[in-house]
Amino acid sequence: MGLLHTIGKRVALQVAALVARNELFERYGDRPVQPPLDPDAWLDSGNEAEVTLEEVTTGESQLLGATAIGRAISKGPMVVNHWATWCESCADEKPALKALARQADVPIVGVSWDAFEGADYDEALQLVQRFVEEEGLTWDQLVVKGKAPHFFKVLGVEFKQIPQTWIVDASGEVVHRIEGPIEASDVDALLKRVESL
Repeated sequence: MGLLHTIGKRVALQVAALVARNELFERYGDRPVQPPLDPDAWLDSGNEAEVTLEEVTTGESQLLGATAIGRAISKGPMVVNHWATWCESCADEKPALKALARQADVPIVGVSWDAFEGADYDEALQLVQRFVEEEGLTWDQLVVKGKAPHFFKVLGVEFKQIPQTWIVDASGEVVHRIEGPIEASDVDALLKRVESL
């Protein structure tokens, strides 16, 4: 055991001398101090510019990360509908949402979950845009770019299924959540809630 200890100590001294001689590690102060990253900065891919709903053409689909979607829907008041093209109950609720869109004094924004689970972003965006055109949806569609857990965390999603609809007040606070599809019979009650914003 003593022999191994002696050999290990010699190797460690030789490595230390080599590192010191060739300055293989930075010394304190060699590089300017960098500000710390936002804890969630590495989770979103790419830089996201400030996005407002005015920058999205009505009825157009746009691929955005969770942070940009959060900023866009914080510009309430509005109704936010979470959905996906593969969701049957989401398709079933579209007539009720169309009725709500025709009568509401606030915008409706769709947030598509089509690009979750490693989906191809371009393909997901095309699917959403095709669905929007075929169904004649006239409100903005934001397609989530990124991983579901990060999106849920950033937007405070409690019910991790679709469809779901949020009513967002002028301060960007979600004041009412509907978990599940909206029925035609729900439209009048939703209009009253929206009018009270």
